[in-house]
Amino acid sequence: MTKLFDDLSTYFSQFGEIKAAYLFGSCAVGRNNSMSDIDIAVLLKDGTNNHDKKIELLAGLVELGYDNVDLAILNDMSIVGRYEVIKHNKILYADDDFDVHSYSSLVIRQYLDFKPYLEVQRKYLKERIMNGE
Repeated sequence: MTKLFDDLSTYFSQFGEIKAAYLFGSCAVGRNNSMSDIDIAVLLKDGTNNHDKKIELLAGLVELGYDNVDLAILNDMSIVGRYEVIKHNKILYADDDFDVHSYSSLVIRQYLDFKPYLEVQRKYLKERIMNGE
């Protein structure tokens, strides 16, 4: 895990468009196995072409030998997705002027504001499934 972490930290630090890079999922919590992919989420600076940068980052990761990466762009994720990344993660890289704790706090507050709506949606979805709709 140390080699993976070091490789990825070094790699993401080379890109000026990246505010932060997070390792999340099974690798971040130590439950990965030989079949696990590597879940990474990056937060890009405003004005970055997210699609092009994602392709560039994935190509570079493959060159490093990491072809089993699931790369997500936090800027494009739903609040639920961002919360899942923030909930259990390891910081691979953070730009010097990026406040990891403030960003985490913002995502958590946004998620908690949205959670009641999510619960209503889940309740009605469950009812529809139970009624065979």
